[in-house]
Amino acid sequence: TDEEVQAEFQKIAKTFKDDAEMNAALAAQHTDRAALEKNLSETIVVTKFVEERVNKKIAVTQEELAKYYSSNPKEFHHPDLIRTSHILIRPTGDTREQDAKARERAESLLARIKKGEDFARLAKENSVDASASLGGDIGLMSKEALDPDYAAAAFSLPVGGLKVVKSQFGYHVIKVTEKKNEGVATLDEVKEGLAEFLKSQKA
Repeated sequence: TDEEVQAEFQKIAKTFKDDAEMNAALAAQHTDRAALEKNLSETIVVTKFVEERVNKKIAVTQEELAKYYSSNPKEFHHPDLIRTSHILIRPTGDTREQDAKARERAESLLARIKKGEDFARLAKENSVDASASLGGDIGLMSKEALDPDYAAAAFSLPVGGLKVVKSQFGYHVIKVTEKKNEGVATLDEVKEGLAEFLKSQKA
Protein backbone atom coordinates (compact mmCIF):
# COMPACT_ATOMS: atom_id res chain seq x y z
CA THR A 1 0.00 0.00 0.00
CA ASP A 2 0.99 3.65 -0.34
CA GLU A 3 1.13 3.84 3.47
CA GLU A 4 3.69 1.03 3.64
CA VAL A 5 5.83 2.67 0.96
CA GLN A 6 5.68 6.04 2.75
CA ALA A 7 6.62 4.43 6.08
CA GLU A 8 9.77 2.95 4.49
CA PHE A 9 10.48 6.22 2.70
CA GLN A 10 10.32 8.15 5.99
CA LYS A 11 12.79 5.73 7.63
CA ILE A 12 15.30 6.61 4.90
CA ALA A 13 14.48 10.34 5.03
CA LYS A 14 15.21 10.43 8.79
CA THR A 15 18.83 9.43 8.15
CA PHE A 16 19.41 12.84 6.48
CA LYS A 17 19.47 16.18 8.27
CA ASP A 18 17.10 17.80 5.76
CA ASP A 19 15.43 17.47 2.33
CA ALA A 20 18.31 19.18 0.54
CA GLU A 21 20.86 16.67 1.86
CA MET A 22 18.60 13.78 0.85
CA ASN A 23 18.02 15.19 -2.65
CA ALA A 24 21.77 15.65 -3.13
CA ALA A 25 22.47 12.07 -2.02
CA LEU A 26 19.83 10.73 -4.42
CA ALA A 27 21.18 12.87 -7.27
CA ALA A 28 24.69 11.49 -6.61
CA GLN A 29 23.23 8.02 -7.23
CA HIS A 30 21.52 9.25 -10.43
CA THR A 31 18.05 8.87 -8.95
CA ASP A 32 15.29 10.94 -7.31
CA ARG A 33 12.41 10.63 -4.83
CA ALA A 34 9.92 9.21 -7.34
CA ALA A 35 12.36 6.50 -8.43
CA LEU A 36 13.16 5.71 -4.78
CA GLU A 37 9.45 5.31 -3.97
CA LYS A 38 9.00 3.00 -6.99
CA ASN A 39 12.01 0.96 -5.91
CA LEU A 40 10.69 0.72 -2.33
CA SER A 41 7.29 -0.42 -3.62
CA GLU A 42 8.89 -3.20 -5.67
CA THR A 43 11.10 -4.24 -2.77
CA ILE A 44 8.12 -4.51 -0.40
CA VAL A 45 6.17 -6.60 -2.93
CA VAL A 46 9.11 -8.98 -3.44
CA THR A 47 9.74 -9.24 0.33
CA LYS A 48 6.08 -10.08 1.01
CA PHE A 49 5.99 -12.61 -1.83
CA VAL A 50 9.13 -14.38 -0.58
CA GLU A 51 7.82 -14.36 3.00
CA GLU A 52 4.44 -15.86 2.04
CA ARG A 53 5.44 -18.27 -0.75
CA VAL A 54 8.93 -19.29 0.38
CA ASN A 55 9.87 -18.57 3.99
CA LYS A 56 6.60 -19.72 5.57
CA LYS A 57 6.92 -23.12 3.86
CA ILE A 58 10.47 -23.81 5.05
CA ALA A 59 11.16 -25.96 8.08
CA VAL A 60 14.41 -27.24 9.55
CA THR A 61 14.30 -30.58 11.38
CA GLN A 62 16.26 -31.58 14.47
CA GLU A 63 17.99 -34.21 12.30
CA GLU A 64 19.19 -31.53 9.86
CA LEU A 65 20.50 -29.40 12.74
CA ALA A 66 22.34 -32.35 14.27
CA LYS A 67 23.80 -33.44 10.93
CA TYR A 68 25.16 -29.95 10.11
CA TYR A 69 26.53 -29.57 13.65
CA SER A 70 28.39 -32.90 13.60
CA SER A 71 29.68 -32.39 10.03
CA ASN A 72 31.18 -28.92 10.68
CA PRO A 73 32.87 -29.02 14.11
CA LYS A 74 35.35 -26.21 13.30
CA GLU A 75 32.49 -23.72 12.81
CA PHE A 76 31.43 -24.10 16.45
CA HIS A 77 34.85 -23.73 18.07
CA HIS A 78 35.23 -20.50 20.04
CA PRO A 79 38.06 -18.73 21.93
CA ASP A 80 37.73 -17.55 25.55
CA LEU A 81 34.51 -15.51 25.73
CA ILE A 82 33.18 -12.95 28.18
CA ARG A 83 29.72 -11.50 28.64
CA THR A 84 29.58 -7.98 29.98
CA SER A 85 27.13 -5.16 30.50
CA HIS A 86 28.35 -1.58 30.43
CA ILE A 87 27.26 2.01 30.91
CA LEU A 88 29.06 4.35 28.52
CA ILE A 89 29.61 7.96 29.57
CA ARG A 90 31.18 10.19 26.91
CA PRO A 91 32.93 13.47 27.78
CA THR A 92 30.96 16.40 26.32
CA GLY A 93 34.16 17.84 24.81
CA ASP A 94 37.93 17.51 24.59
CA THR A 95 39.03 19.53 27.62
CA ARG A 96 40.62 18.00 30.70
CA GLU A 97 37.74 19.35 32.82
CA GLN A 98 35.09 17.67 30.61
CA ASP A 99 37.03 14.41 30.76
CA ALA A 100 37.21 14.62 34.55
CA LYS A 101 33.45 15.24 34.75
CA ALA A 102 32.74 12.14 32.65
CA ARG A 103 35.02 10.02 34.87
CA GLU A 104 33.37 11.46 37.99
CA ARG A 105 29.92 10.57 36.63
CA ALA A 106 31.02 7.02 35.82
CA GLU A 107 32.58 6.59 39.30
CA SER A 108 29.38 7.90 40.89
CA LEU A 109 27.28 5.35 38.94
CA LEU A 110 29.68 2.59 40.00
CA ALA A 111 29.24 3.61 43.65
CA ARG A 112 25.44 3.53 43.28
CA ILE A 113 25.59 0.02 41.75
CA LYS A 114 27.84 -1.20 44.56
CA LYS A 115 25.26 0.10 47.05
CA GLY A 116 22.62 -2.09 45.41
CA GLU A 117 20.99 -0.03 42.65
CA ASP A 118 19.96 -1.96 39.53
CA PHE A 119 22.68 -1.95 36.84
CA ALA A 120 20.25 -2.44 33.93
CA ARG A 121 18.03 0.45 35.03
CA LEU A 122 21.00 2.80 35.42
CA ALA A 123 22.29 1.72 31.98
CA LYS A 124 18.91 2.52 30.38
CA GLU A 125 18.86 5.93 32.06
CA ASN A 126 22.50 6.97 31.58
CA SER A 127 24.39 5.04 28.89
CA VAL A 128 24.90 6.65 25.47
CA ASP A 129 25.65 3.26 23.88
CA ALA A 130 23.10 1.42 21.71
CA SER A 131 23.12 -1.37 24.31
CA ALA A 132 21.35 0.94 26.81
CA SER A 133 17.94 -0.40 25.76
CA LEU A 134 19.15 -3.91 26.69
CA GLY A 135 20.29 -2.79 30.13
CA GLY A 136 23.86 -2.43 28.86
CA ASP A 137 24.26 -6.10 27.88
CA ILE A 138 26.52 -6.65 24.84
CA GLY A 139 26.47 -10.45 24.91
CA LEU A 140 29.30 -12.97 24.73
CA MET A 141 32.39 -11.56 22.99
CA SER A 142 35.97 -12.61 22.34
CA LYS A 143 38.91 -10.44 23.44
CA GLU A 144 39.60 -9.53 19.79
CA ALA A 145 36.04 -8.28 19.23
CA LEU A 146 36.28 -5.72 22.06
CA ASP A 147 38.14 -2.44 22.42
CA PRO A 148 41.63 -3.37 23.80
CA ASP A 149 41.31 -1.26 26.99
CA TYR A 150 37.76 -2.55 27.61
CA ALA A 151 38.87 -6.16 26.99
CA ALA A 152 41.90 -5.90 29.29
CA ALA A 153 39.73 -4.63 32.14
CA ALA A 154 36.85 -7.06 31.57
CA PHE A 155 38.98 -10.19 31.29
CA SER A 156 40.85 -9.27 34.49
CA LEU A 157 37.59 -9.25 36.50
CA PRO A 158 35.75 -12.24 38.00
CA VAL A 159 32.09 -12.93 37.20
CA GLY A 160 30.10 -10.25 39.04
CA GLY A 161 33.12 -7.91 39.02
CA LEU A 162 32.62 -4.18 38.47
CA LYS A 163 35.05 -1.52 37.27
CA VAL A 164 35.30 1.88 35.57
CA VAL A 165 37.61 1.86 32.55
CA LYS A 166 38.50 4.45 29.94
CA SER A 167 38.55 3.51 26.24
CA GLN A 168 38.63 5.45 22.98
CA PHE A 169 34.83 5.77 23.29
CA GLY A 170 34.70 7.30 26.78
CA TYR A 171 34.29 5.92 30.31
CA HIS A 172 32.64 2.54 30.81
CA VAL A 173 31.14 1.15 33.99
CA ILE A 174 31.69 -2.57 33.30
CA LYS A 175 29.98 -5.54 34.90
CA VAL A 176 31.09 -9.09 34.04
CA THR A 177 28.10 -11.46 33.92
CA GLU A 178 29.54 -14.66 32.38
CA LYS A 179 32.80 -16.26 31.26
CA LYS A 180 33.30 -19.20 28.91
CA ASN A 181 36.61 -20.92 28.36
CA GLU A 182 37.83 -21.74 24.86
CA GLY A 183 36.05 -24.79 23.46
CA VAL A 184 33.23 -26.01 21.25
CA ALA A 185 29.72 -24.62 21.64
CA THR A 186 27.06 -27.28 22.26
CA LEU A 187 24.26 -27.89 19.78
CA ASP A 188 21.77 -26.45 22.30
CA GLU A 189 23.77 -23.22 22.46
CA VAL A 190 23.88 -22.75 18.69
CA LYS A 191 20.64 -24.35 17.49
CA GLU A 192 18.63 -21.10 17.30
CA GLY A 193 21.17 -19.31 15.11
CA LEU A 194 21.93 -22.49 13.16
CA ALA A 195 18.23 -23.02 12.39
CA GLU A 196 18.02 -19.46 10.99
CA PHE A 197 21.16 -20.05 8.92
CA LEU A 198 19.83 -23.32 7.44
CA LYS A 199 16.42 -21.71 6.77
CA SER A 200 18.09 -18.87 4.84
CA GLN A 201 20.15 -21.39 2.86
CA LYS A 202 16.99 -23.29 1.91
CA ALA A 203 15.18 -20.06 1.06
